[in-house]
Amino acid sequence: MKTPPLLITNSRAVERAALVEVLRTIEPGETIRYETMESVVKCSLRINRHILAAARRDLCDEEMLVFEPIINVGLRRLTEAERATVAPDRRRRRSFRQATMGLREMRGLENAALTNGERQQFLGRLALLSAVAAVASSRALNRVLGVSNPDEPVLPVEKTLSMLADIK
Repeated sequence: MKTPPLLITNSRAVERAALVEVLRTIEPGETIRYETMESVVKCSLRINRHILAAARRDLCDEEMLVFEPIINVGLRRLTEAERATVAPDRRRRRSFRQATMGLREMRGLENAALTNGERQQFLGRLALLSAVAAVASSRALNRVLGVSNPDEPVLPVEKTLSMLADIK
């Protein structure tokens, strides 16, 4: 007799739903402390960060509610104006840090004993990380902000790329 497969359920779905309900009540500009959220979910959010991350994703996807982490304090709900500036800039800075860290880790491998295929992949990855670091820099942001037109809702991609081509 064959035994049925085990059903795997999300053991933290109840906590996630409770956290979503609490975060939904936070007004723009308000902060909720980590201790308050932990009392709702009755577990440590330091250990179970995935619950908090999933709740934030749910609220962003379903209701466009965006929260900014405040280190050792809690989460602050962003206002609509902050959603247009704070959240994207935080992502841009993180992209820049990650790309430059990747470039530092790859430093010195130019002369490594690599096969032709490995060298080609290495150089492609190096070029990509260099490009990400260049366009995610504050210099690139200032250049884009300097030529953006308030009447144009979006700067065309071709114009942006040509403008950023000489940034180092």
